[in-house]
Formats: sequence, structure tokens, C-alpha cells
Amino acid sequence: MSSGGVTQIADKQEIFSECLRVLKPGGHFRCYDWMKSEGEYSQDMQYWFEMLQVYSHGCRPAG
Repeated sequence: MSSGGVTQIADKQEIFSECLRVLKPGGHFRCYDWMKSEGEYSQDMQYWFEMLQVYSHGCRPAG
């Protein structure tokens, strides 16, 4: 479980790969972070959503 830490890591692909490496079969990695409610998402946030889609089998952000 991560609370706001993943967005602080520059190499998000590496952190997700490491989580997958150490998870037991059938295990889950869950995380959340604060989101802004107005305006466009930053490039970092767009990348974060892309990584979520890759590593969570199609999970998409709300909105």
C-alpha cells in the first residue's frame, strides 16, 4: 500500500516493475495520491495514468 509516495519517484516504471517482482502470486499493489480537480493534468500525471493502465490491466482514472 502506498499513500502519495509513488508520484515522488522519477522512474515510475521501475517502481511498478519492482512491486510486481516482489508480490506473491495473486498479490496486489494499491496506491493513491492527491489529485487536483481543475485544469489539465501535468505530464507526470499523464505518465502515471499510463503506468496504471499498463500495470493494472486497463484501470483508468475517473473523470
